[in-house]
Amino acid sequence: MKRKTIAALLFLAGCAGNPLVGKWDSPSTTTLGATFHAEVDIQGGGTLTYSLVGSGSCTGTLLYTGYTWASDAVTLTFSGNPTCTGTVTCGALTFDCSQSAVSSTLGACTYVLSNGDQTLTTTGCSNGSLNTTWTRAD
Repeated sequence: MKRKTIAALLFLAGCAGNPLVGKWDSPSTTTLGATFHAEVDIQGGGTLTYSLVGSGSCTGTLLYTGYTWASDAVTLTFSGNPTCTGTVTCGALTFDCSQSAVSSTLGACTYVLSNGDQTLTTTGCSNGSLNTTWTRAD
């Protein structure tokens, strides 16, 4: 039991000092007339939230919680039991969690930090839609 406790504390300490910790924004994309951008909040305690935020003529947010994350020097891994709440409305169209595959965002990406840890580039992601360049938002 003592080893597990020490390992858990080292894991949490490692996450808190990790340069990945913080809020990240992706560029906006338009799909089927709906414009979104993604926001990821990577938290020092080993959890993260993922949001799809309507922009342009779209309003609202799909918020995904329940993720955990881990990283080494080149790989960022997402796991957990995520759940989704919210809606995004674009004119007469409404997107909600029933139209979203929550589990599709689980997996891993290769990453590189640049620009003084202000830019995060993810490639080779299990879910190809996460292959993008993120900008630090906090």
